[in-house]
Amino acid sequence: MGPGCPGMSCQGDVLELRPTEVLFEEWGKLRAAGVPTPQIAVWANIPSFSAQNTTATLWQHYLDRLYFNASYQQLGLVFTDEFRNKPVFYVPANPQFPPDAGIVQKIEDRGVRTAPPLFVVRLRRECEHSLSFAACSFLLCSK
Repeated sequence: MGPGCPGMSCQGDVLELRPTEVLFEEWGKLRAAGVPTPQIAVWANIPSFSAQNTTATLWQHYLDRLYFNASYQQLGLVFTDEFRNKPVFYVPANPQFPPDAGIVQKIEDRGVRTAPPLFVVRLRRECEHSLSFAACSFLLCSK
């Protein structure tokens, strides 16, 4: 799911969290009925300026409602890195607005307390200098 609103303000619930919840709910029902579905991964926008205004809270809802949901874990619904055997949580890493290191640390710390722990992946979008958003691609960034 895409990074737009970092928190529950700016309609983050309606535009990002609820559609993601519906996807988890419906694919969870399909998996419970024996119908295979892809795994789901989300990414949360947590720009560095968000620590000052405390708006970056959407990531907490993704973790609490979806990633740490026992039913979804049991169904194997959360996208898991096959080499690390850890659920993957994406964080956009825009060079102009890098992710808040403190919040990334909180996500990683919460993951340590879960079984299995989370794997936080920084994701950077590179765009050509054009008006076409179709020219954008996402690149995985190392820690």
